[in-house]
Amino acid sequence: LSVCASGTGITLTTCGTAQTLSAGNAIAVIYSLGKNAPEIVSGSVVAATDEAANLDGDVVFVAHQPVATTGNVFDDHVEWIGAYALLSQMVNAGALP
Repeated sequence: LSVCASGTGITLTTCGTAQTLSAGNAIAVIYSLGKNAPEIVSGSVVAATDEAANLDGDVVFVAHQPVATTGNVFDDHVEWIGAYALLSQMVNAGALP
């Protein structure tokens, strides 16, 4: 899983030309579609590029600060955990040697 700073320039598997926040090493991504989720899901509003990237079913997600610009709204909330962070927590908890 990869997390990018923008949906512009991403591919189905990488951030492409977009700034990479997590280069394929996220083991879990949790996201919320934000306040405009009902409108996007119902089709009454078309998702902007960055929000659409979180809905397309691939392994690349977009995370950044909210944007309220008309035609380019982004209110998704995206969190991820990397493999090293998980392993570190498991060692600290005594689950790993």
